[in-house]
Amino acid sequence: MILKDNALKRLIATADEFVRADIARSKNTPLNILNELMLDESYNVRIEVADNKNSSIEILFNLILDENPGVREIAAMNLTTISQIGANLK
Repeated sequence: MILKDNALKRLIATADEFVRADIARSKNTPLNILNELMLDESYNVRIEVADNKNSSIEILFNLILDENPGVREIAAMNLTTISQIGANLK
């Protein structure tokens, strides 16, 4: 897993926006990589992180505060966000 993480870190540091978005979209992307991609300069990458079902609630709460309204909307509509907010309301 460490090798995979290191390879992914190198890839997201050098890859173009479309490759980073594909990595952010993948259900197999580890949380630490999603955490890095959450800060990506491309809103398309951040949208994919916001839409990823494996994004942690901490990542999603950060993306709800994103400068891009599309990123904010998708992060707010992620099922993880909805279920966490619903659990806190009970």
